[in-house]
Amino acid sequence: MLEEASGRNGRRISLISDEPHNRIVFDGARFQSPVEVYPLHLAGLLLRENPPGPGQRISSIASSPSMPGREAMRQAVKDMTLSVGWAFPNAVMQYALPRPEQFSIDIGHLQRKRDLLVAALRDMGYEVQ
Repeated sequence: MLEEASGRNGRRISLISDEPHNRIVFDGARFQSPVEVYPLHLAGLLLRENPPGPGQRISSIASSPSMPGREAMRQAVKDMTLSVGWAFPNAVMQYALPRPEQFSIDIGHLQRKRDLLVAALRDMGYEVQ
């Protein structure tokens, strides 16, 4: 679809994919990022925001090596990060950086809560996907 639209527009469309919760998938599904199938992309990835430290997060931005203006984008992100002090990881996250995967999201717990909510909404007459 993006390739066709790029052809109609006469220039390649760049895809921005914000993927902070890409690990939260239910029913055994696998998250598939659009960056896996489209070469011109910029993906925002949230490395960690989950218990035991809600609100504690650290992010990264990844871009395709073929992304036009990649170096300019990298510099713009760096400048933005420097200009807003809150964009840096706090001390808690700096200590967690060597072992971010030590903490994990309990997908089963979240899925059970989702299932209860979906069942309750359906019982009330809502159509839920």
